[in-house]
Amino acid sequence: MEMWRRLGGVWLVVCVVWACHGARVDLHRRVPFSAEVEVEIRNVESPIPWLRRVVRPDSVNHETGEIEFEIPQDVRRLVEESPLKIDLRVIVSVGNEVAQEFPLHQLLDAERPRSDWKTKASQPEGRETHEEFPVREDLAMAAEESPHGPSNEEENNAVGGDTDAPDPFEEIHLLLERGTVRDAVRELEAKRMSSSSPHHASTFLGLLYLAGKGRMFPPDRRRAMELLSEAAHHGDPDAQAILGFLYASGFDPSMVPRDKARAILLWTFAAVEGGSIYAQIAMGFRHLHGIDVKKNCQKAAHYYELAARTVVKEKSRPRYIERHFDEPVILSEEHSTMTRTEHEELVEYFKREAERGDVVSQLNIGEVYYHGAFGVRQDPLEARKLFEKAAEKGLPRAHSHLGYMYLNGLGGLDQNNKSAAKHFKIAADQKDGPGLKGMGYMKLHGIEFAKSEAEAAEYFHEAAKLSKPEREAMYNLGIMYEKGTGVRRDLNKANQYLNAAANYLHAHAMLRVGSSLKKDNCKRSCFLLKRVAEQAALKRSLVTGLAAYEDQDESAALFWYMFAAFAGYRAAQYNAAFLLEKGYGVTHALESSGADMAMDIYQWSARQGNVQSLVRVGDLMYDIRKDFEKAAQMYRQASSKKNAEATFNLGVMYFLGKGVPLDLEMSKRFFEECMELSDQSAKEAYIPSLLALF
Repeated sequence: MEMWRRLGGVWLVVCVVWACHGARVDLHRRVPFSAEVEVEIRNVESPIPWLRRVVRPDSVNHETGEIEFEIPQDVRRLVEESPLKIDLRVIVSVGNEVAQEFPLHQLLDAERPRSDWKTKASQPEGRETHEEFPVREDLAMAAEESPHGPSNEEENNAVGGDTDAPDPFEEIHLLLERGTVRDAVRELEAKRMSSSSPHHASTFLGLLYLAGKGRMFPPDRRRAMELLSEAAHHGDPDAQAILGFLYASGFDPSMVPRDKARAILLWTFAAVEGGSIYAQIAMGFRHLHGIDVKKNCQKAAHYYELAARTVVKEKSRPRYIERHFDEPVILSEEHSTMTRTEHEELVEYFKREAERGDVVSQLNIGEVYYHGAFGVRQDPLEARKLFEKAAEKGLPRAHSHLGYMYLNGLGGLDQNNKSAAKHFKIAADQKDGPGLKGMGYMKLHGIEFAKSEAEAAEYFHEAAKLSKPEREAMYNLGIMYEKGTGVRRDLNKANQYLNAAANYLHAHAMLRVGSSLKKDNCKRSCFLLKRVAEQAALKRSLVTGLAAYEDQDESAALFWYMFAAFAGYRAAQYNAAFLLEKGYGVTHALESSGADMAMDIYQWSARQGNVQSLVRVGDLMYDIRKDFEKAAQMYRQASSKKNAEATFNLGVMYFLGKGVPLDLEMSKRFFEECMELSDQSAKEAYIPSLLALF
């Protein structure tokens, strides 16, 4: 391949050769030793105006002008996977002078060089020229190489629901939770002017203007787009991810037209290059189900693994405290705008009983403060005071909590290994799971006790054998059996313990097992890696969305539910589709496409096994689109999951012969099955089924 360019009155012949990851530019002129050579890859006009990479050459032949360099892997993947054309240019500079400029696609599209062309072999013979999905090794966890210390991922009876790792948009949710929106705007505006990361402040501010909060702070989408575009232009991956959501959803078509291809491009770039967790899980979801991209389980696992590794790295951070969230609320017509939930009443009950000296209530409300459960803000200091009261009365779980807090210097305590060891020993002697786990850690590392890997393994075994086994202990045993630490090396037992810990939703175990299954069992791999990845972000979006809905701020509720839905969160998808279907919070610009979008999102949720979504898709197919066969298919799937409403509807369809053959015997069977079901929905369907049988 040849290109000609006039430079300093001299015609130069440029040969560009691509071999594996390497590329060579032959300037056919001498390059002074004192001159700095730089290769820049940037766009001319494309949907990503901020794309720019500066590459240092691997080698420069100063006599002949041959320059060899590597094309960045993220740039290569972005160009190859993008549904839109990206016009990237390669600019070679010698000193301050542009020596050559040519399109990047000529490198990527080039055929293998002829035998008389020189090439650079960047891989040994027999190896593939590049990895399709390179894993970022800098994110490899040290925790995967050695057993864990006592973590506060522990499950307990007092606190239910799910857990999370830090949400990249946590700051916004906390500001909204406090209700001081205008103060938040002033604070973020000040950060934009003075902080070392003004573009991240612009992203947060843009998100705030997108969502709004009630009548006191209505959305300002125009201002939001200005801020997000500015931050994205300067490379903020979260801003790029949010713009991807806006293009994917067409949330406000008057500002951002729906453009799925552009959304995929933005998310690909933010996920691969910027490390945006939102973009990674959004792309994982789309590749897993073939939404707007070709279905590809391996790529889905790759994206979910990127996000999962970030989550696990954060969970391994010292002083990290796990947060617990309640199970997501599924919206319905009957959902009231309640001011006092059952959980709030339960918290008030625990507080009253704790003040009266009830030791179990002191522990329970302490755990609520410790983990920030039931809508209560995390307060380790208040939790520590309650644990101390419960520990004085001999409650072993309180001693376990205090052991962890002393070990990590939490709750206003100075780090103190001696006090940590004392509390862990008291709890372990009473066979408390976290206490046994804590003692195992102390023995394993010789903290305040003589180091003994064998005794550590014994403590972990005890904790793993409890009626409510400690998942952290199971994970540690998996690592110890894998490496022969304190036990005889046994890979079968290692796999058993690691899989058991993964089944108990231990994040590190799910990451290890999920990563190992990508080739042999990709579906299971995606399930595990997705569960880890989704601990990272957007659970707060569901909480904020519900709070907005109960405050009758339907616009904000729709935004937060849609924001989580487009990343693949199943519960958020049902709620977003419900709001769209009912027209709650829907702007005039979105009104025309709202119903179709509701159907799409219901189907996403149905693909993930949400029974309510299966029924709702069936209803819409039956009532609106008159696609009775599709409706019967949806009802049949929901009925197989023991949903009474779907079972009743199938009985009606067989009775009428709509979408299925007319069959009175089958109709009778479904009505009888509906009566036998014992879930809540069946109570409502009992009388109609009984009447239908008569």
